[in-house]
Amino acid sequence: MKLNPKDHDFDWVTARQKCRVDMNFKNELRSAAKQACDAWDFAYPGYHFAFLDGSSPESSKYFTVSRTGRSAAFALDGASIKVSVSLDPDSTEVFHVTRTLSDDGRCIIQIDGKGDYLVWQVVRRALQPVMTGVM
Repeated sequence: MKLNPKDHDFDWVTARQKCRVDMNFKNELRSAAKQACDAWDFAYPGYHFAFLDGSSPESSKYFTVSRTGRSAAFALDGASIKVSVSLDPDSTEVFHVTRTLSDDGRCIIQIDGKGDYLVWQVVRRALQPVMTGVM
């Protein structure tokens, strides 16, 4: 079978299997989050973000970025990554990040089952409230 979506015998099953949420995708989000925090620290000196990663195989399924009582937690949760953004104990937004195969054969990122996002857009949605204090 072929993996070119323009071919009439496109192997969409194999393509879909490769387009999934897994530890590699979680690590890709973590790397983009770290890069965004480093860029924010450079642009706005004096800010400091804490990264908390799990130390055991089970807890390695999540990471958290926090700053002065605000946080964004990313947790591998089956076929999605659950993102919880909290500005204070009474204000939490939760969304789920998934990957799926589009009708044109591209592996796309969706938030709550909608859209076609890039990694940086997911990270911005999660971290901007932590950075600015506005949900």
